[in-house]
Amino acid sequence: MNISDEAVEASAKVMAEAAGDANSFNPAAGVHHHGEPVNKWRHVARAALAAAAPHLMAPRTITTVEELEALPVESIVRDGLGFTYDKWWDEDGSEYNWWATTGDRREYSSKKIALPATVLHEPRAAGAWE
Repeated sequence: MNISDEAVEASAKVMAEAAGDANSFNPAAGVHHHGEPVNKWRHVARAALAAAAPHLMAPRTITTVEELEALPVESIVRDGLGFTYDKWWDEDGSEYNWWATTGDRREYSSKKIALPATVLHEPRAAGAWE
């Protein structure tokens, strides 16, 4: 897997700050090799990202209705039959959320989705529409 320099740099900065070694990002304070600052955290970050990447990118499988219910609004899943559904909220303000599929205006409950389902998209935070 090719990990971007931006991802490595951002991760290395977080690691250095967490370790109390934020000065390692000051080029004047660092060791230089062929004119480039050397930062030990870049090597650690690249290794950590390479090790984590397969797990971060692996699709999540939903096997129960309760797991479907727990997904936030705007999540998208592909059910066991290959149909894709996205989760909506009830506009009248009730707590009931429902699922819709492309080209079909009906509302589906989580119980109607064929399991297992694969999560194709999950927003970072619930309530993204609010």
